[in-house]
Amino acid sequence: MRIALLIISTLFSLSLSAQTGWNRRDRQYWKEGDFAFYQGELGYANTLLQPLWEVDSTYLPLNYELGVIALDFHKDTNRALKLLGAAAEGGLEESYYHYGRALHRNHQFDDAISWYQKAAGTENAGMNLKEVQRQLEISVRAKDLISNPEDVRITNLGPTVNTEAKEYVPLVTPDNKQIFFTSRREDSTARLKDPNGEYFEDIYRSEKDSSGWTAGVNLGQPINSETHDATVSITADGKTMLLYRTNRNLTGGDLYISERKGNSWTEPKKLPSQINSEFQEASATLSPDKRTLIFSSDRPGGYGGKDLYRVRRLPNGQWSLPRNLGPSINTEYNEDAPHLDVDGKTLYFASEGHSTIGGYDLFRAEKTGDESWSTPENLGYPTNTVEDDIFLTVDAGGRRGYFSSAREGGFGQQDLYSIDFIYRQQQLLVIKSEVRAVNGFPLRADITVIDENTLEVQGVYRSNELTGKFIMILNPLTRYKVLIEHPEYETITDELYFPFPKEGEQEVTLSPYMTNRR
Repeated sequence: MRIALLIISTLFSLSLSAQTGWNRRDRQYWKEGDFAFYQGELGYANTLLQPLWEVDSTYLPLNYELGVIALDFHKDTNRALKLLGAAAEGGLEESYYHYGRALHRNHQFDDAISWYQKAAGTENAGMNLKEVQRQLEISVRAKDLISNPEDVRITNLGPTVNTEAKEYVPLVTPDNKQIFFTSRREDSTARLKDPNGEYFEDIYRSEKDSSGWTAGVNLGQPINSETHDATVSITADGKTMLLYRTNRNLTGGDLYISERKGNSWTEPKKLPSQINSEFQEASATLSPDKRTLIFSSDRPGGYGGKDLYRVRRLPNGQWSLPRNLGPSINTEYNEDAPHLDVDGKTLYFASEGHSTIGGYDLFRAEKTGDESWSTPENLGYPTNTVEDDIFLTVDAGGRRGYFSSAREGGFGQQDLYSIDFIYRQQQLLVIKSEVRAVNGFPLRADITVIDENTLEVQGVYRSNELTGKFIMILNPLTRYKVLIEHPEYETITDELYFPFPKEGEQEVTLSPYMTNRR
């Protein structure tokens, strides 16, 4: 929407340039295509304008409009650079800002900054100088973050899951064996296309076997309907799914909920009016206890664009009135795609504001009070790129996440990726504990620790026979199963999970394990 406003402000100056070699029909196509462009109907505008470029590729306003279409609709950075570069080098001031955007997307940050500075120095009354300055700062930030990458491993989920169509919003079951996601494929339920020529959204499922992820399968009815159906969130137990569904005339959409019964899903039910409004609510996440729901909405009264809100389940089972998460989370730009970690206190979300390096970036914030959050932290590069990186969900172990990205090197316009938080595994915790009998007497016991995510033995320990004490070295944000064995006592089975340590924290002390006689 902001791009459309920037374009609309330059409408009259573009119409004054001259073109050559066009007949009456061509001029009519230009008039209609030009109007469609400023209305944001980029697909239709491209259909009318591209044939004109074949006739006269020197017409600067045509290069400008087709360049913006290439950049924002087709996501074709190379073509956008060619078209917008011709318009900018030709002196069309309206193109300076968008040429800077194209250069930014091509990681030519110094050149992008130079063209933003030129845009800011023009006397064009329609130039949004605040937005130009913001994009300049984004290029400076991107140059810095990309020069200092985080220690993470990003992996494309491969051609069995990703196609030439768009895939996004991956939801992984707790056992990491199934993934649900949204795609715009030809085999969608209605086999219909939207005004931009893309197939309606449907929900698909892929399963993981010894060779990787299997080919995505359309979930069919009742999850998918003849309108847009998209994944939103799945609970930690894998039994409740939130999804987004548009109305039949495609003028709006709402959040729905479905429960898993065996191997099938129930008919989705629309969430109540405390959550859904006459505006758009397209993303949400449920807390592990299912008593708090955080969702995105572009309803009036927020800080700008889409904001994140929360509702809580009341004692009578109804949802409370929504509450905006506040200015620490929401900006004047879009915030979307919330995801609560298994601890219920760590919020992941996507934002076009904050310290983004281009498009949507992924952020993390910690709950610091009943209604307060820490300053969001950019997850850094290569998790975030100059393209849209969005819809991150983190598995129950906390070491692996899944998200969608429009980055280069994928199979389509948007692909699904996994992220391995390698740097988290290097932040080891020293866990001090002890084993005692019910009478407090220290015991020499064998302790086996199993990583529940990989099902591998992380370590085998033995407590001191005089003190019952032992020390474990474990990763944070990882769920472990612990077995405590002694030949004369009943075996204890327990679970361990530690949040990511605060700065300076390295040691954690556990309460004594109490064993019972056989």
